[in-house]
Amino acid sequence: MHCVVCFRPHIPPLSFDKDASAALKYNKSDKKWHAFVNNNATGAEYRWNEIRASVAYRGWCFKNKEEADKFDPKEFTSKLTLDMVIDRLTENLISKGLVTREKVRELKQPNTKDKNNAYELGLLLLDNYIKLPYPHGSYIPYNYCLLFKLFPQLDFAREIESAIC
Repeated sequence: MHCVVCFRPHIPPLSFDKDASAALKYNKSDKKWHAFVNNNATGAEYRWNEIRASVAYRGWCFKNKEEADKFDPKEFTSKLTLDMVIDRLTENLISKGLVTREKVRELKQPNTKDKNNAYELGLLLLDNYIKLPYPHGSYIPYNYCLLFKLFPQLDFAREIESAIC
């Protein structure tokens, strides 16, 4: 998990349908990126230092070439549901003895005002399946900024927080 602050909180984020065609186009004359949705200018513009990007990669692994050749991603993904994925992952954790069936059953119950089961289940899956490398040269492999959010009693450390977060 990563703790972040809101970027440009005074400006409402550009909102558009997930299926829309969205693009940023660079204008050399004003040296800004302009946002377009379905080839229509939105009026939103960004300087280079305001651009943030991330890349998501989805790869498929197969036992051999024959299995890869038989694979049809459209057929496969259309049958895959969130519940199927969670069931597969939790069954794997149960089979490895990392969690009990009773605990999984409990975490799949609807959230209550006192208990956020979906969040706890998400953390269980992240803790067991997502292994991110520690930052290079890091002495403490934690998100320092998150520590201040989790432990507000660390008032004495506010000077440190402002320096590193």
